[in-house]
Amino acid sequence: MSKTFFFTLVVLLIILGYMFNIDKDITKHYYNFTDSIKSSYSKSVTFINSGLDLYFFQIQHIEDLRKQINENKNYKILYRSTQNELDKILSDLNSTSSLEFDTVYTEVLSYTNLNDYSKVVLNKPIPENKIFPILTPNGYSAGIAINEQGRSIGLLNNNLKCNYAVFIGNQNAPGITSGINDKGQIIIKHIPIWFNIIKGENVITSGMDRIFPTGIKVGEVVGVKNLTNTKEAYIKPHINALTKKHFYMVEKK
Repeated sequence: MSKTFFFTLVVLLIILGYMFNIDKDITKHYYNFTDSIKSSYSKSVTFINSGLDLYFFQIQHIEDLRKQINENKNYKILYRSTQNELDKILSDLNSTSSLEFDTVYTEVLSYTNLNDYSKVVLNKPIPENKIFPILTPNGYSAGIAINEQGRSIGLLNNNLKCNYAVFIGNQNAPGITSGINDKGQIIIKHIPIWFNIIKGENVITSGMDRIFPTGIKVGEVVGVKNLTNTKEAYIKPHINALTKKHFYMVEKK
């Protein structure tokens, strides 16, 4: 009797459930519950992923900052080194001449012709009818700078038209630079015949051309040739100007 009653009660509850949509309410609550779990899980995953992305972004940002700091240190070292070289040049200029000079940093932009490396385009403007001396960052003579048809042109020591006055040795034998020979030696022309030029003597700018200051180092005598009325000297330059991209132009104030 009790089993029959229990079975009847269950059947009655099922019928009532369908009649009053109890199953839908149960299903609705079930789905709401599972959706809530899914939403919480999704938010947790999103939060974790966002946290990981932020963490790795911060690591990358820190690494980028470290690289930037190292680059800034290198630039600072380069700036100090260049500034020290410039100070030395200015000190040398002041010690060899009573004149004051303006020193302008310039860079090589390109060659004027691909078959002539001794003539270059510079990035600093040069007034017409002006000739400026060109020095390397460590203070050696590299050539002259001129205005040619509105362009700033550098005629390096290797160029035949790079002409400036020099003194040779302790006697201050005068001469004029005139390009180089096939050995890469600077040719000094128009040396008076009576001067005794000795190998190993130093060559400096004389300042007599009113282009260079007096005392800028050019090179060392490695050969001499006697001509009819003059001599030629051949100079091993202290630097190869063709390998340089950065120079200083020096102008009298």
